[in-house]
Amino acid sequence: MEMEIKWQKEYEQKGIPSSYKIEPSQTISEFNLFLKQHNVASGRLLDLGCGKGRNAFFLAQQGYEIDCIDFIPANIRFIEEEAEKRCQPIKSYCQSVCAPFPFKEKTFDAAIDIFCYKHQVDERMRFQYRCELHRVLKETGFYTLSLASYQDGFYGPLRNNLSQTKNVVIDPYTSIPSILFGKEDIEQEFYPHFKLVAINERHSHSEMHGKLYSRSILDVIMKKNA
Repeated sequence: MEMEIKWQKEYEQKGIPSSYKIEPSQTISEFNLFLKQHNVASGRLLDLGCGKGRNAFFLAQQGYEIDCIDFIPANIRFIEEEAEKRCQPIKSYCQSVCAPFPFKEKTFDAAIDIFCYKHQVDERMRFQYRCELHRVLKETGFYTLSLASYQDGFYGPLRNNLSQTKNVVIDPYTSIPSILFGKEDIEQEFYPHFKLVAINERHSHSEMHGKLYSRSILDVIMKKNA
């Protein structure tokens, strides 16, 4: 409940990009092209930590059927209302991404996570997430993950004040924790459930809490291991 309150406050204050942006993430625009190049031009996609649905709305427009998970009730209500207005095939579920997913095995053609996994700082909860993701993806399922790298202009310097938990940093504006990963960490983190297909470090600039920062983002594409 405490974390839900912190996130609800963040969405109201619009301090970080996921709270105020309405256009899809660049990661998702590129993943959409990747899927089409790999003969996944339609199908069912899972959006983990969907926020207010900016990526879900875009992907639904591209011809996919979307299921969203987020633990903020206001976000889920917004998505439901907006999806109805747009007549888009989007279903949303209010729960933690680390709780058992309400789907059968091998349901999804692909899944996305834009800056949600990095906030799951409990290692046991991340393991549960990975197991559930593996369970609900089809044998040929793809997964894209986007998170801040060690070199990120906002999160990177916070490593100087690391907590006792490995690589966990605390946003000083919101008190919301994040875990940082390097390229070398990702493959190990998701083994043996997933095989790394591509990983790129993307550099850009964006506002965080009213100040412009240089950003360093890891964009990852993985495929389910049978």
